[in-house]
Amino acid sequence: MQDKTIQLSHAVTRRKLISASLITISLSLLLISVFGRVGCERFMKIFWLEDEGLSGLSGGMRFFIYSSLLLLMETSNFPRPPIGDSPLQAACLWEKHPPQYRTVEPALSYIIPINWINTNRLRTVGRITKMGYLMSMFGLGGQIGPIVAGVGSLFLLGVSQSFVYMSHRWYIPVYTTLALMVSSGTNDFSLDAVLGNILGSSYWFSPPPSTSILRSCLGQKLVMLFSISTLFYGGVTKLMNSGLGWMDGETLKYHINTTPGKIDWMNKFLSKHQIAMVGLSVASIILEIGSVFVILSHPLSYTMRTWIFLGAIGFHLGIWLLMFPNYTPQSVCYFLVMSWPPGWSETHR
Repeated sequence: MQDKTIQLSHAVTRRKLISASLITISLSLLLISVFGRVGCERFMKIFWLEDEGLSGLSGGMRFFIYSSLLLLMETSNFPRPPIGDSPLQAACLWEKHPPQYRTVEPALSYIIPINWINTNRLRTVGRITKMGYLMSMFGLGGQIGPIVAGVGSLFLLGVSQSFVYMSHRWYIPVYTTLALMVSSGTNDFSLDAVLGNILGSSYWFSPPPSTSILRSCLGQKLVMLFSISTLFYGGVTKLMNSGLGWMDGETLKYHINTTPGKIDWMNKFLSKHQIAMVGLSVASIILEIGSVFVILSHPLSYTMRTWIFLGAIGFHLGIWLLMFPNYTPQSVCYFLVMSWPPGWSETHR
């Protein structure tokens, strides 16, 4: 019986993966058809490096992202007691679990043998990763800090997520640190800028010129695609599992009634008003499925972008208040890819 259940689960997973792949291919073909007329090289430049809604990573935004993620990682034991669930808790999670329960994400196991991993090494990697975050916060050492923070976070995530099942709130933050490996926000509000002005060309880590790919919006575009993928596929999964019936409000009502929220009276109020359940269910599908359009390089998508991501922050906040999951780390990353009014997030070029 158990084998049949496992086989059925694998079959469902394969079906979902095939469907998701077909949707991705379809969207890719749509993008190619829309922008194909300008040529492949021009398309790559327009889509990845130039975006009128994004101005590159500023020093202030760099400090905000890295400091916020570091703080949330260090304090993840509050929303997920007693140990926490962030990559920086990997050593503690490894130490607290019996040997028979110690494992890593399958993808990581192909790179690093599980026998190599132990508590001391995880603590060492954790300290080095924190140093990468601090260097990135203050803009010191060029891309060394972002690379250390990104690679270290990915490695630690592969360990921590093997214990914290169904907790995918750290994927986008870690993918964000990987994306920012190709973005330099040290041109202003950084120690590199200060030391570059003092030491001149003798300083190895002076901010890159405005023509450098590190000053483009490539990193932000990667963050945008990672963020949109979680929202879009979340909506697709709902429709694949339940069809249009998901929007009748019953599924949402079930989760609200069975999962403890922060505001008990709100849970009770919503569960008694079916129209509210239907409205929230429909709004979530529209937000998640509609989020894919913000990747288009069109003036309308620039306007939609900020509202879509502000809506996503409200969406995650509502989930936290009415149910258990806390997606604050993911919400922080959305600020990177919003199309702010001119002057709010501009770099000094």
